[in-house]
Amino acid sequence: MEKNSDISIKQNLIPTIEQKIQFNYEKDNSLLILKMNNTELLYRLRSVLFGKKARIKAYIKNEYEEHEWYKIDNSLQSELRFQYWLSSLNIEDKYAYFIIDSLDDNGFLTMSDEEYCSHLKIDQNEFTRILNELQKMEPIGIFAKNSIDSIKIQLQQDEQYFALDIFTNHSKELIEKDKHIKKILDLGRQANIAVFTVGTVKNDALLFRLGYIDKKDRDIIQNRAVGDICSRFIDAQGNICDKELDERTVGIKLEDLKEKEKRVLVAGSKRKISAIKATLVGEIANILITDQYTAQELLK
Repeated sequence: MEKNSDISIKQNLIPTIEQKIQFNYEKDNSLLILKMNNTELLYRLRSVLFGKKARIKAYIKNEYEEHEWYKIDNSLQSELRFQYWLSSLNIEDKYAYFIIDSLDDNGFLTMSDEEYCSHLKIDQNEFTRILNELQKMEPIGIFAKNSIDSIKIQLQQDEQYFALDIFTNHSKELIEKDKHIKKILDLGRQANIAVFTVGTVKNDALLFRLGYIDKKDRDIIQNRAVGDICSRFIDAQGNICDKELDERTVGIKLEDLKEKEKRVLVAGSKRKISAIKATLVGEIANILITDQYTAQELLK
């Protein structure tokens, strides 16, 4: 009996063809999972949760809306909500979901820091802390103000501090040395006619909303400048208001612009009156195209 029992045990240790197939499948499946990046793992987890009652909340217009996983679309916002739900980030849900839902299709922030602080009723320090937490999410570079900010985030997250220093402090030189950009700048200097407009320094100015200018520079600009020409900020006399900022700006210089035979300013509206006046006072433009209402305001 013992002999038969021993034989029986040995027979059970030999895997059947079906067991081998199952083992190889599980092994390959496990190896596949080990090779996945964070995004692929999230997709795998979503498929596992498919059909279950796991829910996520989206913070939209001060209200929470629940979504079942299998009803979530493949939008960037849905993926980020899913990541956040799985994460252990130190953020209140209402702040995280509001910022996630505010992103554009490229993952960039769509409001200024001040607007976010106003909507969320938090101060600048707390908003900066929340943003730093969210920027840990995939893909690296998300929650940036613009493409330049996104590259900085990627370099910082990857601990490429030397490259980050070069990009932060010498980006203008790198951009101007690009052969395509250099060609455009050279053509701009060679042209004898320039057609341009002016911008304002109000809170909703495009340059401020795009996030290219930080709060420190913005405060200086709004205290000293009345408008900008090709991103060159000028005071009421048509002079550069901040030389340090101007040295970091890529584009045609005002001195080069003044050398053009015909300098055509196309601008109008009451909100641009100060900027238009400064451009004319500083002799940056020698031709003005505007509407009758703006012309009447300028003649007062």
